[in-house]
Amino acid sequence: KSEKNRKAFVAELQEKRKLEELKAQSRKQRIDEERAERREKAEMQKHINEERQKRYEENDKKREERIMALEGERRKRDLHAIQDLVEAANVKKADMAQKLENARARKKEEEMAMQADMVAKKKFETKIDGKREGAITERRSRIKQAEKEYLNLRERQIRSIEGEQLEKEARKQNYLREKAGQRASQLREKHERIEAWEHSEDVRTQNNMKKEHARNMLMLDHIESLRQQFSQEQAMATSRKQTALEQRKDREAKEADEAAAESKMKAQLDTKRQSNISGRESVRKDKNQDYCIKIRDMKTAQALRTREQADQLEDAREKTRHEKQREREFRTEQDYAAAQVDAQREENIRNKELERDRKFAGQIKERKAQETQQGIELEARKHQRRQQDKESAQKHEQEDQQRKRQMAILEDQREQMIKQRASERNLREKERLQSNSKNGTDGQTAEAADTAAASTAEASK
Repeated sequence: KSEKNRKAFVAELQEKRKLEELKAQSRKQRIDEERAERREKAEMQKHINEERQKRYEENDKKREERIMALEGERRKRDLHAIQDLVEAANVKKADMAQKLENARARKKEEEMAMQADMVAKKKFETKIDGKREGAITERRSRIKQAEKEYLNLRERQIRSIEGEQLEKEARKQNYLREKAGQRASQLREKHERIEAWEHSEDVRTQNNMKKEHARNMLMLDHIESLRQQFSQEQAMATSRKQTALEQRKDREAKEADEAAAESKMKAQLDTKRQSNISGRESVRKDKNQDYCIKIRDMKTAQALRTREQADQLEDAREKTRHEKQREREFRTEQDYAAAQVDAQREENIRNKELERDRKFAGQIKERKAQETQQGIELEARKHQRRQQDKESAQKHEQEDQQRKRQMAILEDQREQMIKQRASERNLREKERLQSNSKNGTDGQTAEAADTAAASTAEASK
């Protein structure tokens, strides 16, 4: 019976051990799967970060290429504009030279024509020199007034251009500050998302550790319950053995009392039987002792294995914790380095843009200065041309007036000569009429009067 109980106990213990081994294997498999899943997640996150970094680099390259293309186009446009301005200036210059040449030719022709009229105009020029001097002084005063007004207009335009440039620079600075604030907010949101993800990962690891601790406590409670059950069963077996021995001793004592005679005859047999029993008892005690030692060794080995597994789990958790900490530090360093690189890139881009804007502003300023200088020169030439045209117009007007005066004088002289001739003819006709009146009739006198009236009318006409 004890052997059967022992075998049942051993079978149950083996089943429990197999069950514990299966549980340990499943737990180890689950831990390996979780570890593999975490590694896959880490690899996936690393791959995503690499792809994101590649996209950032590609976007940076595209932006640099776009900036270079825009700068090239801007340079081309500026060169074309400058070339157009230079060509237009050259064309204007050529036109102005042609006009000046034509004006010189006309002036030479006019001078040649005027040299023929200089003799007749000297007297008239002496009269109008005073008027000309007055007109010249008045024209000079008007020119000075126009120059002052032009200079004032130029100063106002220069001040307005400077104000527009300052306003443009202020708008640009505001735009850059807004962009920097947006980038800082985006970086802060990114760090907040990373911190939230790390916090969720820490909470998940803490929950897993709590679950593992609860599972380990349940396992220890189960082992303690098994130990108590084994001790109770062992105590019950010892108590049963003790009662059986007492009952057998009582029965043997009664039989010895009842069969004292037979005991004497069978003393040798009893002694042999007792010796055999004691030998079997000793053997059974040794077996029991060995079995207990074996069970104790198995339990200690199992406890050591569980402790080693717990130590391994703790080491694995500590290792994963350190790996996460290192990954977190590496990620923060990488983000910080990326942020520094982005800031440096933004600073370089900003410096390049400022330098380009300064160069472009300098070019525009030089171009505007050249344009203003050319405009001033053109205005001066136009003003000079207008003054020359005015002077030539005044000269032509004066010549026309002088010519009209001469024509009026000639007309007056011609009228006087015509009147004088008419008066002389009338006298001659009167004399002839007087001479004919003595000899002619009254009809003849009337005809003579009619002819004289007709002649006077023709003379007056």
